[in-house]
Amino acid sequence: MEAARLFLDEADPEAPRVVVANAVLAGIAAADAVCCLRLGRHAAGDDHDAAADLLFEAVPPGSPALAELPAIKSKAHYSAEPVRAAQARGAVRRAETLVDLASRAARTPA
Repeated sequence: MEAARLFLDEADPEAPRVVVANAVLAGIAAADAVCCLRLGRHAAGDDHDAAADLLFEAVPPGSPALAELPAIKSKAHYSAEPVRAAQARGAVRRAETLVDLASRAARTPA
């Protein structure tokens, strides 16, 4: 995630969009890792609400970070509207929350 933070400083107006796209993928991968470690399965498909529910099952009280990432993902991937640096920073923070959660899950028994 440190590389994503560095890329935020780029002058390229598309940099925030790239950062968001990568942060979303990192957050989803981290949530999948937590679910695999704790439940032996992960959410499949495009239903991000189901993934958030499964994460809640794996680690109550879950993490709102996963529920918040898909909204910005849609904007970054599919909208012509520019992504602001503040939005990208928020996506990185949410992804970092999930990566930290996965790290803790890997270190502690289920």
